[in-house]
Amino acid sequence: MGEKLEQLMVQETTTATGGVDDRFEVPATIRILGKHWTMPVLRELYDNPKRRMGFMELQDRLEKVSSKVLSERLSEMVDDELLRRREIRQVKPMRVKYYLTDKGSSVFQLANKLVSQEVSF
Repeated sequence: MGEKLEQLMVQETTTATGGVDDRFEVPATIRILGKHWTMPVLRELYDNPKRRMGFMELQDRLEKVSSKVLSERLSEMVDDELLRRREIRQVKPMRVKYYLTDKGSSVFQLANKLVSQEVSF
């Protein structure tokens, strides 16, 4: 799904030499949506009634994602304000929950619409 989304959302402009035009800048949100595991993470959080999950719960639901990749993707999504990270220090060991932000919810809905409309293009 990520590659299809990236193809739909990112239009590259090229120079006469066939390279990418440096003046065209792809917003970070669009770039991260094209990365593997971003949409599945957003979907899991969006479909969860509380719209929050811990790292291990997300990893269990996604099954094939490695800890390293999931950690990187979650960090990027927090930086891009698609998710909010909250540390829960009252329990030992400390736990972390990831919450879907309003921006993350809106981006997920928009991306789903774009992907579902691919057939009509």
